[in-house]
Amino acid sequence: TSSSTNTPGTNTYVAYGTSYTGQDGQNCCLSGTNDGGGAGGGGGGYYGGTQNGLNKASESYGKGANPGGNGVIGDLTYTVDTNTTYTPSYTSSYSTGAGPSGSIIITYDEISSGITFGGTVNGANNLTTVVTNGGETTFSGIVGGSSAVGAIDITGALNLDAAITSASSISVSTTSNLGASVTTSGTQTYTGAVTLTNDVILTSTASNMSYASIDGAYDLTMIAGSALTLTGDIGGSTALDTVDISTTSGNLTLSGDITVSSTGSDAIVINAGSDTAAGTATGGNIIVSGTPTYTTGSGGLIKLYSGSVSSSTGLTSFVSSGSHRFRYNSDESDTNYSAALISGKYAIYREQPTLTITADDETITYGTAPAETVTITGMVNGDSSATVVTTAASISIAGDTSTSNNYIVGDHTITPSAAASTYGYALSYSTGTLTVDAKPITITGITAANKVYDSNTTAT
Repeated sequence: TSSSTNTPGTNTYVAYGTSYTGQDGQNCCLSGTNDGGGAGGGGGGYYGGTQNGLNKASESYGKGANPGGNGVIGDLTYTVDTNTTYTPSYTSSYSTGAGPSGSIIITYDEISSGITFGGTVNGANNLTTVVTNGGETTFSGIVGGSSAVGAIDITGALNLDAAITSASSISVSTTSNLGASVTTSGTQTYTGAVTLTNDVILTSTASNMSYASIDGAYDLTMIAGSALTLTGDIGGSTALDTVDISTTSGNLTLSGDITVSSTGSDAIVINAGSDTAAGTATGGNIIVSGTPTYTTGSGGLIKLYSGSVSSSTGLTSFVSSGSHRFRYNSDESDTNYSAALISGKYAIYREQPTLTITADDETITYGTAPAETVTITGMVNGDSSATVVTTAASISIAGDTSTSNNYIVGDHTITPSAAASTYGYALSYSTGTLTVDAKPITITGITAANKVYDSNTTAT
């Protein structure tokens, strides 16, 4: 791990496999040919040694009881126990072979003091800092900008002023002040309260993240590469500006409350399975656990993007069944509905449910007009057909008609078509049958007279 910091009056540690430079400027540790590094790594064999930054160290500290293997940098531990401001800089380097596997470990135990990395930090080793008695670990330069760092493990508080652009993971045991974004391949664990001091993007490309609470009047974006559970409250003490939280794949479970001040159309955006396209129900669902409360500024929109209607446990109730605040066959980039979103909560599903419009069978007597009614099935989330079918189906009836334009006696096929839904439903149709019965004829007002047959066929 490397930092470009080199503050006058402080100690600079160069943690190659070949040397360690203390305050007196002398090489206090064995070179690679003597400390077990071997030809493969040029002396990467520090293993479990302990250094005091203010005193010249003996060879045994750097060498350790068990030198590392070929080309492997073992754990390097530096303990600082004075009142002197301590701003170390590090450089870890390795050649071919197994590569770095150990950790750079820095401990500071003075009251209200801490460790500051004033420059950039790069290198594939793990970095562990231990700051007790109320101090902080501060990063003022970009971390992992030119070379990804390993796991960052902070015992104590974190003060982040520059971005962590590439690390394997990060863990903070107490509070975190985040003024820049964090990108890791693995987990991000913020055990204590998180305070935003700038707009922040937290990205875990292949894993997830956890936190106790998050506050601060800034924009928060969280992107997790796997299932994510939102347990702590966001904006509980200080409302955030906006919140945008997503999983690229996997479920997103809502448990804690979220409060933002935004009145905009993207005040709160929750998206489970953002890498999956509209029309595909798999890939991740929103799961609602308990009774979380989401609050925006006046008129703000809350968009909840999920996959499957049936697998999005608790989401219907969270939005309110029968409220018609549900849209389908859409995602954050592909909108396949036109019914307006006004304000408040809306669930937007990638799945596209199908409405089936079936022509009702009908029997009439010749000369009677058919009712031409349909039955609509397939609504979900308490939706009503009267609302979600925004254009009624057209009805056509096959078969001949009489000269008076009535359907003749017999069976006729009824076919519905051309309905529309602006909510994102798909539509299918099913035919019905119109049965026309003959109309009985009753003749009145005619009396036949008796007559002897006389070969005349005219009746009177």
